[in-house]
Amino acid sequence: RSEETRLPDSRVKEFWENLDKIIKTRGLSVVMSTHDLGFVERYASHLMVLDQFGLAFNDSKDVFLKNSTLENIYRK
Repeated sequence: RSEETRLPDSRVKEFWENLDKIIKTRGLSVVMSTHDLGFVERYASHLMVLDQFGLAFNDSKDVFLKNSTLENIYRK
């Protein structure tokens, strides 16, 4: 049986803000997997979206977050 472990929201926010600072000051890239579109909107610059058929989207987050793009991907 798997148990969900979750940090308090304030700790999660602190973690991502610190990671964002490190990424920007050191010029790093991070590859990660998430279902959290709020995170994507706040921290990501580019993203790839996978669906059951493979790569569904690969562009900037601004293009992805437009309603028409979201609808097209999730209507498949």
